[in-house]
Amino acid sequence: MRQIARSMRAELDKLQSGASGHPTTVGTIGAWDVPTELGKRVDAAHESMITYVTEFAKLYEALIRRIETSARDFDLSDLASRDAAERAGRPLDPRVTRESQN
Repeated sequence: MRQIARSMRAELDKLQSGASGHPTTVGTIGAWDVPTELGKRVDAAHESMITYVTEFAKLYEALIRRIETSARDFDLSDLASRDAAERAGRPLDPRVTRESQN
């Protein structure tokens, strides 16, 4: 689970860094009437796209946090069950290693 969360976080970082680019402005397209109108439409489309990408990134971040929480909870419940088994005199086999949990 942790590897999945790390991969997802790396992808999210790429998405967020790409979504922070500068929008096209009227001046970069041209100053006469057609590019001026096109520039306005490109700006509006860019703003809309960034809004949706930002919203998606927030939801994706929440999903990553839930996966990380699940991994932590899994570790805690595994430790608790191993502790209970050892107190009962019957340790669980095989022992979990950190590598098997990553």
